[in-house]
Amino acid sequence: MKGKIKKRVLKLTALFVAVLVLYMANSQLLIRTGMSAESHIRNFYREPKNTIDVALIGSSEMYADYSAPLAYDRCGYTSYNLCFDGAVGLYYGSMLKEFMSRQDPQLVVIEVNGYFYTEERSHQEGSVRKWLD
Repeated sequence: MKGKIKKRVLKLTALFVAVLVLYMANSQLLIRTGMSAESHIRNFYREPKNTIDVALIGSSEMYADYSAPLAYDRCGYTSYNLCFDGAVGLYYGSMLKEFMSRQDPQLVVIEVNGYFYTEERSHQEGSVRKWLD
């Protein structure tokens, strides 16, 4: 009877150690949770220069709800929404300046919801780093 208990404790300990090792490995892989917005901003720099017809600047509503490929398929114009979730209106000036440094769009659309965010949000490190990094 004592041997069975020792085996069971040993198996449970081995299982616990295996789960702990997997958790630690996965936590290292999953440290960055905001990669989608960050990669979206980085992909803007991969666009060929002066190929965008419409510039879209804004926060999460524009980032999540506008589809540039769908607009191209249905209407035939090229566009890019240089947006990220939590973008405060204070960032829009530098976002527009950066857009205009690489592209010469015929139309600029600015989503206004970011102007309704409080000034406190503009100082949150996560929001700032999405744009600056």
